[in-house]
Amino acid sequence: MNQEGLLAEKGVFDILTPRQALASLWERGLSGADLLLQHSSLIDEFIREKFYSIFQENPSGLCLVALGGYGRKELFPYSDIDLLLLYNEKQAHFIEKVTEAVFYPLWDAGLDVGHGVRTIDACMEDIKNDFFFMVSLIDARPICGDKELFNKLSDRFREHFEAGARKTFAQDMMLHRSERHKRFGDHTYLLEPNIKESRGGLETSTPFCGQGKCSSGSKTLRNSAGPVFLAETNMNK
Repeated sequence: MNQEGLLAEKGVFDILTPRQALASLWERGLSGADLLLQHSSLIDEFIREKFYSIFQENPSGLCLVALGGYGRKELFPYSDIDLLLLYNEKQAHFIEKVTEAVFYPLWDAGLDVGHGVRTIDACMEDIKNDFFFMVSLIDARPICGDKELFNKLSDRFREHFEAGARKTFAQDMMLHRSERHKRFGDHTYLLEPNIKESRGGLETSTPFCGQGKCSSGSKTLRNSAGPVFLAETNMNK
């Protein structure tokens, strides 16, 4: 079999062709939030197709979850695709099948996929020691599978935050932000700043939005932070 046939067999063309169409839309003027939303939707559709190729209907005890920027539907063209395979122990025998059906085609297409396989209990244990995993869960959303399983995780995460994690989250956020600025630039007038990691970059607002979401249950910066934390002009920016 030639290389093209091998790629087609692996399902790589299923993802490459729409991404090429996305690039064409970019060239024709689609940009900003609309492009990120289209890209996120493209990956969603690909994952659902692969997932349901091994299940005739929604399986109980298994859910594929989008995390971080992908969870917010803000997937940049070269960003990592952060996924969580959430499962209960009774369905552990399906993990290998889901990995082969969903993760392998994404890897074969050359995409950067950050993935984890966890139960709800494992998620709750890991957020105690992994600040970045905790931040990624703030924007988690279910893609396919058992939505009730995802809702149980969301409820426990919210309870954990309300039980006292809010204060430590803010402290950890400030600590990691300071460390990031030391590495990538703590000055707002750098000649060649890192637009994601430097002071004032994209990552500056992400944890702040996350804290607001957990505090208020809101999905947007405007509703979660409000005029208490940010001036109207800064929210617009």
